[in-house]
Amino acid sequence: MIDREASGLIEALRLQKLRAIEYLLANINANIEKNVAVAIELYEDVYQKNEDGEIFEQNKNYDPDSKFTLNSEEILKSFCSFIDIWTFNEFSPDIKFCFLSTNSIGKESSSTRTKKTGVILPKEPLLEELASLDEGRIKTVAQIVKDLVADFYAENYSEEKSTIEFLSKLSFDSWVNFLMQITWIFGFPEVNEVEKSVIDKIRSCSYYSSLDNNQEETIKSKLMELIEKKSLEKDRLFKLVQKADVQISFQNAIYTAKSLQIDEVHILWDTIEKPTDFRNLNDKILQVCPDFNKERLKQLNRQAAIAKVFESGHKSSSQYLALKYRVFNFCETELFTKTESKSKSIFCQEEIETIINEITINCIKEFEDLKKDFSYGVERNSIITELFIEFIDSCYLAFD
Repeated sequence: MIDREASGLIEALRLQKLRAIEYLLANINANIEKNVAVAIELYEDVYQKNEDGEIFEQNKNYDPDSKFTLNSEEILKSFCSFIDIWTFNEFSPDIKFCFLSTNSIGKESSSTRTKKTGVILPKEPLLEELASLDEGRIKTVAQIVKDLVADFYAENYSEEKSTIEFLSKLSFDSWVNFLMQITWIFGFPEVNEVEKSVIDKIRSCSYYSSLDNNQEETIKSKLMELIEKKSLEKDRLFKLVQKADVQISFQNAIYTAKSLQIDEVHILWDTIEKPTDFRNLNDKILQVCPDFNKERLKQLNRQAAIAKVFESGHKSSSQYLALKYRVFNFCETELFTKTESKSKSIFCQEEIETIINEITINCIKEFEDLKKDFSYGVERNSIITELFIEFIDSCYLAFD
């Protein structure tokens, strides 16, 4: 069977990028004169800074039928992270926090921690009270929340003695003010719905006014690729995507639309026969090369995973589907030719590596030639290798 363990991670990364774009476009659409910057994997899953302050957001992409309570470890860990950021920023009222999850709220039940702290749980779910952002309702549960969170913090981060002491001495009013700075969002729409929201915001953006029609998918893809690329920067400053970057992405879409055509073969992708071979990459390689190096297999699996992550942000793009079809068509033909010519069922690792390298090199040459006439929304040649390996992993191609 195909290993789908990476799907949760892929969806989580996609949600982060889409949320970052939402923050960017929402700020630009609200007031184009104000500066805004966003990043993923900076302090929290999504980070936003504008002239009014900063937002630190955690995203949780879980089964919508599951439930969180205050005693859930993910909630308590998030509280601890928010507390650390709050204290580091000297309790600034200008910083806000957001906990966003696709699942819902459950009712609290007695636990080891509630018994240990001696708290008496109210009838109402604690997270519902916090999510109300009603100061009166929050005050009624604030002490219970503090007792549970402080106990978890002391239990799991015992080396942070100064923060533990700070929590013990924190006044009730200061704690309530902190709780009022956290937005709790549960039952958030699935990732595909967030993508639709981003498309709508692109269409309503003032930068879009001079564009040719139907470029929103291209813009979204460029923004997602930019956010992902910047997230790999080591320096925190260079991780930030700013308003000027957004404007450039819109302008590049104009250039792409006017200078290069969309490769019409994208309509052929859905005509490809659905695969019936459900072996994954490991199975297919070990079937023809039982001694293939395990560490090298891990490297190939990572390349397949990179292709899946990339596709999560581009799968509805005509440019991407055209590229995908071109790579599949070329690699299938080359792979068949190279394996059939050897007239054998078992290969050594060197032969497998040679087949992969030769097909990749030749496909890149083909890609470079196609890019003279068509726009595929991506320039890096490494996408060819990643797609080829992913086609093997996702049932479409095999060495036998």
